[in-house]
Amino acid sequence: MTEEQSWTVDLDKVMGEIQEEVRRRRAAGDFPPSLERELDVVFDRFVPVGPLDGDFGEAIKAADRAAYINVAVPTASQKPGVGEVKRVLRKAMAWYLEYLAQQVTAFSTSTVRALRTLAERTTHLEEQMAQWRPAEDDGRDRPAEAPDLGEWDQAVVGHLSAVTGRVLHAECGQGAMVEALRGAGVDAYGVDPRGPLVDAAVAAGLEAWPDDPVSHLGAVADGGLGGLVLSGCVDRLPLGRQRLLVELAAAKLAPGGRLVILAVKPEEWPGAVPALEADLAPGRPLHAVTWVHLLDRARFEHTTAADGAVMSLVTAVRPA
Repeated sequence: MTEEQSWTVDLDKVMGEIQEEVRRRRAAGDFPPSLERELDVVFDRFVPVGPLDGDFGEAIKAADRAAYINVAVPTASQKPGVGEVKRVLRKAMAWYLEYLAQQVTAFSTSTVRALRTLAERTTHLEEQMAQWRPAEDDGRDRPAEAPDLGEWDQAVVGHLSAVTGRVLHAECGQGAMVEALRGAGVDAYGVDPRGPLVDAAVAAGLEAWPDDPVSHLGAVADGGLGGLVLSGCVDRLPLGRQRLLVELAAAKLAPGGRLVILAVKPEEWPGAVPALEADLAPGRPLHAVTWVHLLDRARFEHTTAADGAVMSLVTAVRPA
């Protein structure tokens, strides 16, 4: 075994021991899921994701400094007579090198000037777009209050009770729906970006993780879910990410997998969620008929919709 292979084996062993210790202490309650999520956020905020020279402005400055070509090559040498030969060669070739250097330098400076102008215009456009572009959904901007989905427990469990494979509820809140599904023998777990709610779900013995629903769903293996329940996030996300949820559902559900969408009626939205959540939401709810339309376009089958007092239930099945 080579030294490199030995280091690789030792590193894998250490990482395995660390992960096992984290799992053990998390199960014991020493590491609440919300603490792990908060540490991830702090790490992402203060640790650079790329090298320092990745900054576009610094790259242009470096290109500007390198644009000038100096033909006055050094002639010093410790060997006798070599320095004199170099000086003669430099003087003899100066007219030729200066002619080439002038052209290359003119091209380089013009290119750098064009890049700088492009950078200024791009920055100006980004500043203008930031004024109307919907912000990303951030669970820290929302109160730790989960909507009551109890009236839909029976319908959701009935739709998902026969599925095989794992069932994901995003967003799960304190895990009431996950608990109802597990009580019916369904292998269910949940994710929610609000740490305190996830902590409560974990304390109740449920499997839940503090994570962004769209990011988590995107990391799931294609065809890796037997069922999927979407609530909360479907009402707040901007239209582009709402449509992305449908695409992800089609990709992540196994053939024959079942989908449930619990969506707040648009007319009930202002009173159905806390004012802070409604004000800071990057998007607004869609009507049930719109969800049905998007699911049909994604080639889901047996799409149905049912209305409640505040929410609508939309169900669909991925083709086998």
